[in-house]
Amino acid sequence: MKPFRSLLVLFFLLLLCSPTLSLAIEKRFRPFLRSEKGELIRLSAHSEHTFQYNYTLPTGYKINEEAPSDYQLFIDDGEHGASIRSNKLSSLSVGIPFTLDKHRGNVDLVFESTLYYCKNSGKGLCLTRSFRYTQPLWIEEQGSPQIINFSPSQNAFAIEE
Repeated sequence: MKPFRSLLVLFFLLLLCSPTLSLAIEKRFRPFLRSEKGELIRLSAHSEHTFQYNYTLPTGYKINEEAPSDYQLFIDDGEHGASIRSNKLSSLSVGIPFTLDKHRGNVDLVFESTLYYCKNSGKGLCLTRSFRYTQPLWIEEQGSPQIINFSPSQNAFAIEE
């Protein structure tokens, strides 16, 4: 029993000490994931930037307010992950402010979301879409604030029949 207890204690210590491991455990299963990657851009470490997402649902559909639609925005430098914001997705368009004071060089800004949406007409068909957008960044000392946009096309919400 002692070896098992020792392994369990070691696991929890690793969990507490490793930001990458704890970030991986925070990630949700995202069904029907669609992944996109942007081109490398340069950002200032000291400016306040904005990540702007904008979803355009097909005509006749709306976000399902009762479902657990959510998003997570985080930085991944290949060794450590740092969550910027994680929240319920209740609007189809939001700007999320962020800074990169603790980061330099090459990192990825990652946005993951799951959106539940339904036909406007009362009860009926409800669908799920998940997105992962990775924006490669080069963080430097100087620069001005930037806005990073993520707007999947309406085709991303196409209904396969």
